Amino acid sequence: MRAQGRTCTRGELFERVWGYRPGYDPGSNVVEVAILRLREKVDAAFSSKLIDTDYGKGYTVRAEP
Repeated sequence: MRAQGRTCTRGELFERVWGYRPGYDPGSNVVEVAILRLREKVDAAFSSKLIDTDYGKGYTVRAEP
């Protein structure tokens, strides 16, 4: 949520959310599963989607619902 409107890469999410060293990527779908679960919770609370996928780049949280 702190990066609303800015695309966050998988590497940034590993670093900021899970505390891994910069550039770490285990090659698993941990980020995708976490985003899926977060979307399920957020979409239930709002009528529009708040998390967008920028294919090949990362994920963006919209500034407005």
